[in-house]
Amino acid sequence: MKVISHECVGKDCFDDIAPEAECVDEIRSWSNPKDWDPEKDVKLRVEKPIPGAGETFKIPTGWNMELDLKETPIFDTIEINGCLHFKDAKDLAEIHLKAKKILIRGGELYIGKKNQPF
Repeated sequence: MKVISHECVGKDCFDDIAPEAECVDEIRSWSNPKDWDPEKDVKLRVEKPIPGAGETFKIPTGWNMELDLKETPIFDTIEINGCLHFKDAKDLAEIHLKAKKILIRGGELYIGKKNQPF
């Protein structure tokens, strides 16, 4: 993983940075089109397209999204306002999340655990 950190300086900084994320108990699976529907009632969810190559999209505040794919297409921008974590499974030990930009705006990104690193 290549991570480049940029400091936000001056008038170009984000003025509306979200508060610390709260990861809800309900986990949304990246690979499930119904889990991309913003409706809160699971029974009413409809299938929405899973984000595709070159897209810009958000993980909204309040979502707990689990990346359960071995490899994603290359996205333009992912904005994390909620929680995003990589699935903890042996068959997905190598997960590739590809994006030109990943903005964590008050959200959280979890990759592995202290005792089970990726």
